[in-house]
Amino acid sequence: MNHYFELKSKDSSKESSIRYRCHFNGIRFIYGTGVKIYLELWDSINQKPVKNKILIKEYKKQIPNIEVLLANIEIRINNIKTEVEGYLSNCKFNNLPILESDLKLHLDTTIRRSDKTKKKVIPVIKKKGIDGEKVDLFVILDYLSHFIYGIQNGSRTISTGKSKGNRYTHGTIKNYLGLLEQWKRFEKVKKKKYTWLDISIPFYEEFLIYCNNSKLSKNFAGRLIKQLKVIAQAAMDEGIHTNNVFRDRRFETLSETAMNIALTEKELDNLYNLNFSEKSNSDIIRDLFLVGCYTAQRWSDFSKINQNHIQSNMINLIQQKTKERVIIPIKPRLKTILDKYPNGFPKISDQAFNRKIKEIAKAADIIETIQIKETIGGISRIKEYQKYQLISSHTARRTAATIMYTEGIPTLAIMKLTGHKTESSFMKYIKISEEENASLIEKHPYFSK
Repeated sequence: MNHYFELKSKDSSKESSIRYRCHFNGIRFIYGTGVKIYLELWDSINQKPVKNKILIKEYKKQIPNIEVLLANIEIRINNIKTEVEGYLSNCKFNNLPILESDLKLHLDTTIRRSDKTKKKVIPVIKKKGIDGEKVDLFVILDYLSHFIYGIQNGSRTISTGKSKGNRYTHGTIKNYLGLLEQWKRFEKVKKKKYTWLDISIPFYEEFLIYCNNSKLSKNFAGRLIKQLKVIAQAAMDEGIHTNNVFRDRRFETLSETAMNIALTEKELDNLYNLNFSEKSNSDIIRDLFLVGCYTAQRWSDFSKINQNHIQSNMINLIQQKTKERVIIPIKPRLKTILDKYPNGFPKISDQAFNRKIKEIAKAADIIETIQIKETIGGISRIKEYQKYQLISSHTARRTAATIMYTEGIPTLAIMKLTGHKTESSFMKYIKISEEENASLIEKHPYFSK
């Protein structure tokens, strides 16, 4: 489809409105963009503001924020293209009539409503970044630094959902620091500092190429894109920019089903029966992992369980992530372990834990060969691992849920322990093989008739 942008007036002494037009179904559609520009600053061939730095510098003497005004005009042009194409695509997909009045209303709703916000934008908005330095919020790297500074010190809290008003968790902050590191590398590769004006579909494709060339997994790249969309929305909400291209359906958050594992009862027996010198580091980490396997809790919860949580042979705690109360029966092996640590477990970082538990699992002969489908650098492949290599702190929670499920404990009862709110999200934790599934359903009366 062809888009046309033209000036309504050719008078070089004053600003002219920019008009948009296109054709569909034999109809000539014309729409006022709501922005103006001087004739001299308009590139009629490319139908957007000029990039002549010398000319812009001259105008800046009289209009200090001219660069931001021109940037906003280009954003408006790109947004109109995106919204028109989105409207037409939606009509075609849903077999709806394409109406001139509907398209105008759609553009009024999605484009023109931001006019008041745009007038508030200033050339440089200075705030503090994570290192305490002043940053320019129109620059993406600087805004990300400022965003992280806010979630670290608590001045920025979760703005939507059930956790609205809560501080960001350590894990979430860690993920945004990961985005910051990758963004710095991306800009170093591209030799460019990106602003909110640069966000576009071609930019999205460039970023995916960077992720693939960096051999990032599909899920990790998808997480980076998701986080980028979050900060783009936050910056838009704050009036820093009005570029909504990141909402385009083509600006997709990539993902694939993660191939996670759970341990079997026999493998747990092997771990439990391993002999270590009393209170050695290996002994502590093995015990801590088993606590996770017997409670179905997250690392942030099971690593902090102590005698204060125990009431009448039950563990009573409030989950750190969800703030929901859970009550967990204590099975004999769990009681034996907890009695060894009356003051709770010593503090261990999750990185050190995940590194050491693999060594312990290998010693426990958890060496089954597992085939995992991975997409790395944009290439899907099947890779073989020994099972111990795939174990982490989160394996404990999946193991607990899976074993309880295979033992016939009702799904809703297990969800009361794990804290899951929906059965669909809970079932993602159930890791049983086709053979185990067949063995389970074989016991059902249906197969004995």
